[in-house]
Amino acid sequence: MTEATAAPAEKALFGHPPKLFILFATEMWERFGYYGMRAILLLYLTKHFLFEQKEGVAIYTAYVSLVYLTPLIGGLVGTSRAPDAARLDRLAALLHDRMTESVVPPAADA
Repeated sequence: MTEATAAPAEKALFGHPPKLFILFATEMWERFGYYGMRAILLLYLTKHFLFEQKEGVAIYTAYVSLVYLTPLIGGLVGTSRAPDAARLDRLAALLHDRMTESVVPPAADA
């Protein structure tokens, strides 16, 4: 006979699973870095490259627009050229093969 063993229950912090706080902290620091870099970009353009305020804001606006538009454009291109499942499986296998080839050294001959 086999006995079923239950997984130990995770402690809840404020009624939430502990891993949720890791997710929250990761997202918080990602946003902090992104918005901080946006502010530094404008400062760098106007103070280091000596762009006028109007030119720096134009470049900054173009950058922010592209940050939000490029995923949309990529999604539109991806759906218009959606490969069939077999091609996608072959591509995933090829990418996996190439990635593991560069990470894992080949076995030495015996």
